[in-house]
Amino acid sequence: MTSNTISGSTGLLTGLPRRVRAVAGGLLCALASVAALPASALSDRDLLRHFDTIAFGLEFEKRPNPRVLKWARPMRIYIHELVELAPAQRKFIRQHMATLQKLTGLDVAYTDRRKNANFIIVFSRNADRLKWMTRYLKPPSAKERKFLRHIVRTSTCSAHFRHNRVNGISSVEIFIPVDLAMGRGRWAHCVVEETTQALGLPNDSDDVNPSIFNDRSNIQKIEPHDALLIRMLYHPRMTIGLPRKEAMKVAREILPGLRKETGH
Repeated sequence: MTSNTISGSTGLLTGLPRRVRAVAGGLLCALASVAALPASALSDRDLLRHFDTIAFGLEFEKRPNPRVLKWARPMRIYIHELVELAPAQRKFIRQHMATLQKLTGLDVAYTDRRKNANFIIVFSRNADRLKWMTRYLKPPSAKERKFLRHIVRTSTCSAHFRHNRVNGISSVEIFIPVDLAMGRGRWAHCVVEETTQALGLPNDSDDVNPSIFNDRSNIQKIEPHDALLIRMLYHPRMTIGLPRKEAMKVAREILPGLRKETGH
C-alpha cells in the first residue's frame, strides 16, 4: 500500500485531498532580502524546532505528519529531458545529488532506462507540464486531477513522492518547467529544493533560515543549516516510521555530536 506526498514551489495551494500530502516551496521570487544567521549561531533548541517543523510539518494539513519519512532503498535517478539542458545544468544536478548522497549515505546511481528508475526528474516546457504530470502520476480521481491543474497554475515546480505504510519512500517524480523556472530565476532553486524535500523533509517555513526550506529565499545550494537537518534525518538511530515524539528525543540526543562533527 502506498501514499502520495506533493512538494511544490508555491505557497498558494489549498483544497488538498486528505490522501495526498502537500508541501510548498517558493513561488515568491525573493525580491526582498531575508536576514539570516549562520547555522553555528543557532541554538540546539532552534535547530530542533526547525527539524520538527520541516520533518513533521504538513503545510496543508492541520495535524502533523506523525512518523519519520525517509528513503531506505537504493535511489535510481532518471533525468527526462523533454527540454535539452545545458552541460552546466547537468553538471549542477549531478553535483547536488552527490552532496545529498554524501549527507544521507544512500545508494545513489543514474539509469538511462526510465523503467529502472525510482527518482525521476522531468524537465519540460511549462505548456506541457500538466500533460507529463498526468502521464506519470495517473491521478485516479477528478479531485486529484483538479489538484494537479491547480499546482500547474500556482507553482513554479513540484515533487510527488510515494511512501509505503511504514513511511519508507518508494519513488519520486519531480517536474520542473524549464522556461518558467528560468524566467523566474528559480531553476537552480527548484532543483535543490525539490530533490532535498524528496528525501523526507516535506515542509517549508519562513522561520527556518538560512535554508532551502524557506519560501522567501532563492538559495541555490545546501546550506550548513540544511545539511544538519538532513544528517539528523538520516542518522542510523532515526529509523523509518519512528513516531514523532520518539524521533524528537533521538534528535535531541544526536544533535550535539553532529554539530561537533560538522563544526556548525
